[in-house]
Amino acid sequence: MESQDFLLLKELSFASVGRHSSLPILYTRFLEQVSLGHEDAMELVSITLPIIKKHQLIYGIADNRADFISLNSDAMNLLSDNESLALLKAQAAITSNVATQISANYFVKARKPIIPFEVFDSIEPAISWLLKQK
Repeated sequence: MESQDFLLLKELSFASVGRHSSLPILYTRFLEQVSLGHEDAMELVSITLPIIKKHQLIYGIADNRADFISLNSDAMNLLSDNESLALLKAQAAITSNVATQISANYFVKARKPIIPFEVFDSIEPAISWLLKQK
């Protein structure tokens, strides 16, 4: 995990999953050069579901600042509507470049996630927005 405020809970081949040390936030940081398919998305959901329940997390951050992250259509569909996401009140995505920001905004507009979803360029405003979601 990048920030000292987040605790690492699980390493996957394509992402690190953790939680905020004091806030009810799930944190997923995608690794460099990953292409996610349906099976990867299924693995992510199966890993995050028990973490959300155990730690009573109600918000999510998807850190997409790594270079070259792609999701196929099946992965996008699953990540916009799944059992894990349904337990959260809101999700924020963090991006660091224009291409990733365009992809994240496309995801929000095209897939219409089942919970409020916003795109930010850093963690602090994302956390601020999340904590305002009721």
